[in-house]
Formats: sequence, structure tokens, C-alpha cells
Amino acid sequence: MQQVYDFRTKLEVSKIRQDRDISVLWRVFPQARHIRPGSETEDKKGSDYIVDIGPFWRKVDVKAREPGCSRFWSKDDTGEPLPELAIELVSVHGARTGWALDWAKHTDYLMFTFDPTDWPYCYVVPALAIRQMTERFESYMRRNFQVSMQTSGLWTSECVFVPINKIAEGIVASWKFRYAEEQAS
Repeated sequence: MQQVYDFRTKLEVSKIRQDRDISVLWRVFPQARHIRPGSETEDKKGSDYIVDIGPFWRKVDVKAREPGCSRFWSKDDTGEPLPELAIELVSVHGARTGWALDWAKHTDYLMFTFDPTDWPYCYVVPALAIRQMTERFESYMRRNFQVSMQTSGLWTSECVFVPINKIAEGIVASWKFRYAEEQAS
């Protein structure tokens, strides 16, 4: 299924959500001295927000889902919706690695946000966790989850939409390795 998004509209939505995002980041990083939006240069490198934590700066990339996205979600055994995270595998179709596999992005955390009418929570996840999971399970995700091309006048990207419970399972599995000496027994 191909969905078309206008980049300028997405940028406007992200500016509207900026106060809410910063409020959440203060709760995620209560020790922060300052939180600010990234500059245009920082944004192009994957940093929507910069969090000053004393001697450290944390860079956060926000991935906002469109209002109404919940109509596509599956449900768990209790009937609760399973929010899906859009994991970008390819950006500028075929020419550039998507953010989920791009180790050159200057991002420490990913903040997945939703319109409150779809889901009243957001998820803040270490970028390393998502990149490792995506790298290790890319072919599995392509086979088992919806792949969509998102196009605007400025870019085309390929995303897989993965339910949050599968993201958690994938992160745990991507960090699980046997000790070499135990493999032989």
C-alpha cells in the first residue's frame, strides 16, 4: 500500500507538537539542564531535539505518526490496540539507507509519537536498540509486516510498520547472544 505525504504538512504538524514533545522529554530526562529544538543542520543529521545533561548532550529524533493511523493496527488478545512504529529501511528510494539502518545519523534516542486520538502514549527508545534490531531482523520484518512507500515532492522512503510488542521482542532478541563456550555443549 502506497501512501503519499506532503513534507511541508508533516513539518507543520511537528512544529505544532513541539511543546508536547519537549514536555515529554523533560519527564524522560529530569536531570536535563536545557532542552531545545535542533537547528536545521542538526535536524538534517537526525536530531530534532538536543537535551543538555551536564557534560553530555543527548540527541533525539522524533518519528510522528499521522492522525488516524490506529485504524490499521491489530489488537492483542485482550482487544487492546497494538500501536505500530514506522521503521524506515530506505530513504530516497534505493539511493540512501533509511534512518533505522543509518549508523551515521547523530541520534541517541528515537521518540515515537502519535496523535492522542490514536494513542495517548509515546515511546522513547535508544536509537542503538532500534538500529541493531532492524539490522538483524530486516528480512523478517519485510516478510511479516506491511511495507509502504511514503512519497512527497522531496523524498520517497520505504517503511515497515511493526507492532510495539514485536519491536520489544525484536530488541530483546537482537541483544541476546550465546557465550561461545556454551554453543558447543
